[in-house]
Amino acid sequence: MTDAIAVYVVREETERLDIIARKLYGEESGAVELLLDANPGLAALSNSAAEIPFGTLLKVPARAEPKSATPTRPWE
Repeated sequence: MTDAIAVYVVREETERLDIIARKLYGEESGAVELLLDANPGLAALSNSAAEIPFGTLLKVPARAEPKSATPTRPWE
């Protein structure tokens, strides 16, 4: 598990995990999984729509930086 760099508090009646991930990381790709890994038991708290209850505290881990800002293109 990755160390948390911040804590996010669910402030709506229910918030969807993918929306939270987008707010925190700017995208969903891999971010939902990152939040689930950092917060054991989170999936059990959510309902079938992946809504997290009001007042839930989420550990927010740092996202790993890409190794290269420039994509590798094997044809170049």
